[in-house]
Amino acid sequence: MDFIPVVDDEDDNSRFERLDIVIEKVNKAIKEGKIDGKILTIETLYFPANAEWVIDPELTLHIFPTKCVSIIRIFFEKGKVCKDIVGIKDYVPKLIGGGGFFKKPEFEQFSDCIQRASEWLSENPELDLKNAQCLEVKIKSISQIDTGIMSHSADRGDYIRIFRMAYTKSTDRQQLPPPPPIYLSSVIFTPAGHETSVHEIKRKMHEWVVAATLEINSSGEKPLHRPRLLSAETVEIFTKDFSEEEIRSETENTFQFNRIGTMNSFLYMAFRVYFDVGFYGRKCRSKSISSTVGTNKHDANCQLM
Repeated sequence: MDFIPVVDDEDDNSRFERLDIVIEKVNKAIKEGKIDGKILTIETLYFPANAEWVIDPELTLHIFPTKCVSIIRIFFEKGKVCKDIVGIKDYVPKLIGGGGFFKKPEFEQFSDCIQRASEWLSENPELDLKNAQCLEVKIKSISQIDTGIMSHSADRGDYIRIFRMAYTKSTDRQQLPPPPPIYLSSVIFTPAGHETSVHEIKRKMHEWVVAATLEINSSGEKPLHRPRLLSAETVEIFTKDFSEEEIRSETENTFQFNRIGTMNSFLYMAFRVYFDVGFYGRKCRSKSISSTVGTNKHDANCQLM
């Protein structure tokens, strides 16, 4: 089910209703029994719009868009009417330094955002995480980053990568005690160069999962303490050259300077997998794995924690 923001003529900055208003509509639809089933995932999508900012969420083919509108898409399994409350939590990279007229700003790394999100999530075990996403938000000022705006022009400009979590919270007062808290971490599988195929990245991901599973099974950890797969997503990586080092470093970079201009010339696709690493793995930091890295039993890159 899609929730599309309505044009807001009174807001010249956002053009459309803001994110919090759209989430209010989601929860209103839930109260009215329009979502008849268990929510599986909650996704934020940048949908191409025409010159008049009109979108058609049923279309599957688009030319390169010049305008985009954000929509909230909910996947659910039909069954009993949903009674949960939906929420969104964004983590914006902190400005570390720079940002003057002659100096490019420096922001904290993406894994730092995930670490902060993990701390908040572990403190709220009653929340059921439904999705984790890396989103690129177009910015006009590094001092005022607004993640609630639901539209942007997809032309030249600066972008910041944020980390967004979508979750549900039960309204059932007789609910059982909450499950163990989630401690979030991730692994991103990147291409090694311009000739790496999606199949090769998927193969590397499969090999890594097999190796990590064997290592966990042989460690003697109790099932409760084992890492748990939560979700996965496709990530865009903009780079200036073909090198593996450049691709891997850009997975942590959260500031994209004029990404459609000459500063960033290449676009790569990678896969990021999110895990609940449990209490004992809570200090595990997210990391990048290239599709060319071996999966030898003693390879540290095969270790989840």
